[in-house]
Amino acid sequence: MEKILTHNQKWESYNEILKNRFCIDTMSKYKLGEVRKLAESIMNKQIAGYELLWRDEKLIALNKDFINSKRIDAKKEGYGENILKYLLDRDPQYYQAKEVIKLIDNIQEPEIKGNLHLLNIPTKAKPDEIMNFWLKLTGNNEKGEPYWESEKEIEHFVNQNFEGFPGVNEIKEFNPNMNKTVLNQVTWTFFDKYGLSTGKKQYVNLLIKNFTKFRDSNPKNVYSNIKDQVNDHLKKLFK
Repeated sequence: MEKILTHNQKWESYNEILKNRFCIDTMSKYKLGEVRKLAESIMNKQIAGYELLWRDEKLIALNKDFINSKRIDAKKEGYGENILKYLLDRDPQYYQAKEVIKLIDNIQEPEIKGNLHLLNIPTKAKPDEIMNFWLKLTGNNEKGEPYWESEKEIEHFVNQNFEGFPGVNEIKEFNPNMNKTVLNQVTWTFFDKYGLSTGKKQYVNLLIKNFTKFRDSNPKNVYSNIKDQVNDHLKKLFK
């Protein structure tokens, strides 16, 4: 499980989708679900606002000319007496929220429905603790850039490598924005916190079989380098 998104974070993700629809591909299923809920609340708020126009007598009196003109326009445009639909179809906030929902609903399901496992590493952690640990890598490095930009890639990585997850449809290799030293530090931090005492060799395979940078590495060297690299910035990320 990811950390609960704040209201501002939901709005940031919502606006990000409006600016660049392709950013959906880097968002996790959890985040997309929260953004979809926000979009639904925006649509419902707009509906409630328009419905109030002809339920509240004071508002009806104040907006009589507006309502009558829109009733005429609605008929001209083929909406008949359905003024609400006419107004909503022309409301920018309602339209944007509807488009966001459509984009989210039309994306393919994350590739975590299969049953393929590359390693299936046992740990002392619960599945949500494992996922939350690795998702922290979407945080920024010293240069202000994400260590690992794609949340979906992280979810795929976790699903294909750790016990307690359903597996994937396709085994993948990854190339996040981390050098070998950083990847060693991250792997050590996870192993030190959640790994079984006899399982360090499995983390050698985790690096060699999953990350492009380790593809042709010597297993003995990888084993010896899975250790605390004294990277203070990275340590703060995992506090």
